[in-house]
Amino acid sequence: MATDTRNERENILANIHQHWQGTYQPGSVDYSAWRRLEPALVAELLDNVPVAARHEARRLLADLQQHPWRILSAKGGKGAEGLQLTLQLKGRQVQLQCSDSPALRVVGITG
Repeated sequence: MATDTRNERENILANIHQHWQGTYQPGSVDYSAWRRLEPALVAELLDNVPVAARHEARRLLADLQQHPWRILSAKGGKGAEGLQLTLQLKGRQVQLQCSDSPALRVVGITG
């Protein structure tokens, strides 16, 4: 059973990476806040969302596997602002509002 889950996870990551088109433009990522910004991190973030955002996260994860996407921006922030990751997918922008306390996780999805 664990092998099936691992293989499924590897397939998801391969599909997401295949459709990833990188970042929109140089300088749009705050690497001091986002040290490891890659398709695998986006998949991990979408796997660990609050219950209220799970449906949207699953839909977004499925879209990332099937359509070209890119990172428009990744910003750092403190307090209520938090970390923001903006993706472009299917002609729309999707924002992932994240918190890094106690661990990096998505707290909201809009767009």
